[in-house]
Amino acid sequence: MPHPDYNYVASVAVASDGPAEATLRGGPSGTRRSRDGAKLAHTDADARYWHEEFKREAPRVDFHVLLVEPTRLDVLVALYNASLAVEAFSHESDWGGGQVNFAFAGHGSEAGDLILRDGGISAADMLEAILAPARENRVKRRVAVVLDSCHAARVLTDFVVDGRQKTDFLLIDGFAASMHDELAWELDGQGHGALTFGMAAKTELLSELLRGTALRNAGSIASVHERAAKAATLLTERDQTPVEVINGWHIEAHGGGHIDLDADLSVPVVLSALVRARAAEPNTLIPINSS
Repeated sequence: MPHPDYNYVASVAVASDGPAEATLRGGPSGTRRSRDGAKLAHTDADARYWHEEFKREAPRVDFHVLLVEPTRLDVLVALYNASLAVEAFSHESDWGGGQVNFAFAGHGSEAGDLILRDGGISAADMLEAILAPARENRVKRRVAVVLDSCHAARVLTDFVVDGRQKTDFLLIDGFAASMHDELAWELDGQGHGALTFGMAAKTELLSELLRGTALRNAGSIASVHERAAKAATLLTERDQTPVEVINGWHIEAHGGGHIDLDADLSVPVVLSALVRARAAEPNTLIPINSS
């Protein structure tokens, strides 16, 4: 049997502006604004970056959609069609379940919704759309998300604890700009959210902007995600802590500890562990049920 090909990937990238008036602060790169008041020009730039990255990394499936200021229905239909697009390849001998990538730039609520023009969508809403198309076999659909938004780890945690991870999908990769109790920030001078800018910027520019901070040479960090997370934290003067999920069950608060999930857990339990992970020394394993 051929080795599964995980390049059957479709994607949806979304940009939305913020619903409130932003808080403005300074920082190493100049003025920054909180993403509850996100500027559409900045979120649009973020979504376009991820849209192009998704297309470049996954050329086998011709379904990569960019949505600017969409409605809830626009996003859910796009996710459904993305899942349908990868399912069309399920007859291939190297089929590995197919993957849907999703990126969002804008504001997320403390309750776990991504805020769109006509309301919010939750992780459960998105999963309903992704898992709605009939599957020829029971191979799990792979899902990857990038959330450059406020309170992003709240949405990410909803993906992680969803019971359908056992049977229907795997959150293969999740990258959240901020903890559940933090705002995310965008950099006016750079025209991006801090996390996406950390991914998109050349290492030389990051090193120049971060001169005088704890990260003097961005090129010294091999992992692109780790470099982006470190840059986002320092460019926002530690106002936001990126969180990453790998293979569905390993969660890391960048710059702090990590959690390995091996049981059915509630959202409050995971978020409590993330708070402890944020305060911990790097690479510390956080006991999930400790107080």
